[in-house]
Amino acid sequence: MKKVGRIGVFACLALLFAACGQAKLPETVDVTSLAVTDDGEVLSYLVDEFDKDYYSITDLTSMAMEEATEYNESHSDSSDTYPVTVNKVEMLSDSEGKVVLSHKFDSTETYARYNDQVLFYGTVGDAILAGYDLSGGVKNVKDGSVINEEQMMQDGGRKVLITDVKAVLYAPGRVAAISDGVYNENGTVDTAKAQGNVIILLK
Repeated sequence: MKKVGRIGVFACLALLFAACGQAKLPETVDVTSLAVTDDGEVLSYLVDEFDKDYYSITDLTSMAMEEATEYNESHSDSSDTYPVTVNKVEMLSDSEGKVVLSHKFDSTETYARYNDQVLFYGTVGDAILAGYDLSGGVKNVKDGSVINEEQMMQDGGRKVLITDVKAVLYAPGRVAAISDGVYNENGTVDTAKAQGNVIILLK
């Protein structure tokens, strides 16, 4: 198994995404997926093989809880709120030998730090100030036309999602353009075969 803290689920946000016009989260997540809310919370789902006789859901749950607890103890200022929450660990009922690990992260920064991966959500201007390279531009999901860095900067307040996570991404708004990956008809972006960071420009 990969590092337990890699992905998680928070299914009740499906209604929130649907109401705001974003891609709707399915009731059952059966592929590794990542969702970012407009306030920066991260809902992650790790779907992985779990088909060995010696694998134990109980042991996996304990390991996930231990990792989250260890992180929270060193990164939380309050006993009432925690940066990382383990939602559940369960077998997929419709898929033999696969398990879903569910986590909620209080911010993209927490997710990136916890998983040692890239995950940024903010304005175009903030992304450039943070050192992200937008020089390659992005392609409009409707007609494939290129939106270069200068054009993106003309409205520096537009939001971008930048990540190197290999997953199906549910962005916190409607997708206008992407630098790499596959844009799906349901509004998600599949980064499984992307190289390096994927930049998602929102409308």
